Amino acid sequence: MDNEVGGKEFAEHSQIFLGIGLLREASSALAVDNTYSAYSDSGYQLAFALFRYAIRLIDAGEYGVAERLSAESLALFRRRENRDYIVAPLGNLGRLALLRGDLAQARLLLQEAVATARSVGNVLGLIDWLPRLGVVTLYGGDAAEAQRLLQESLELSRTISSPMYLAWNYTYLAETALWQGDHEQAG
Repeated sequence: MDNEVGGKEFAEHSQIFLGIGLLREASSALAVDNTYSAYSDSGYQLAFALFRYAIRLIDAGEYGVAERLSAESLALFRRRENRDYIVAPLGNLGRLALLRGDLAQARLLLQEAVATARSVGNVLGLIDWLPRLGVVTLYGGDAAEAQRLLQESLELSRTISSPMYLAWNYTYLAETALWQGDHEQAG
């Protein structure tokens, strides 16, 4: 059974890498830009595929490859001056820094992701990265600011009725309450 699962995972990863390779070829060979739509820009398509795949690699513990793909995605979106989409690879890089224990770098990257999301009105970006910034802030010792960030994230999460984001925020708020010694609030 393990070999079968491994084979499926290998096939899936191979298909993704093939797709990324084809997108790299297309973005270097074609002079197609986003005149008509972001979706007509092969470089945009490549950047999008890179950060989405990096998320899966982070979850699989493949931090080195995920970091390279996220950095490449960020560079492609920055070259296109697409401030809305740079939020995701910035967040990926912040998440990687957090997972590696580099709180200072994680905070800088997540602050940039949140500030950028705010400046362009990217509510989903805020909902995604505010909780992680809250956690990094908590681990950095500022429980009051962490609680403020998490409360803001909770309110935004309620607007989209996402059980996953609500659960994240309630969990992180409980953790923050524990750090502050408020066992009643944490319960």
